[in-house]
Amino acid sequence: MKNYNDGVLQSMSSGVVTLNEEGRIVTCNQAALRILRVQEKEILQRPASEFFTASNAWIVDRIGTVGETLSPDLTMDAQLASAPISFPST
Repeated sequence: MKNYNDGVLQSMSSGVVTLNEEGRIVTCNQAALRILRVQEKEILQRPASEFFTASNAWIVDRIGTVGETLSPDLTMDAQLASAPISFPST
C-alpha cells in the first residue's frame, strides 16, 4: 500500500508536501521539488516553519489555522517564492 501511495504521489503534476505531527516535512513529490526549485536533501525532515520563511511565511500561518480549526484551507493563485535557478557553467 505504501508503494502504491508513493507511486501516486510521484506521478501527480501538482506539488505535494506533507508534514508529520511535529510540523516536519516528510514527503515532497517531484512536482513540488521542481516548483520549489530544491532537492530532497534541502527540504525533507526540516520544520516547515524553517523552510517556509520570509515571503512564504504565510504558508506556516495557514498550516497553523488548519491545525487549530481542523478545517481544510484552499488558497488560489497565491504567490510562492522559490529558490533561484542556478545552471552549471559550461
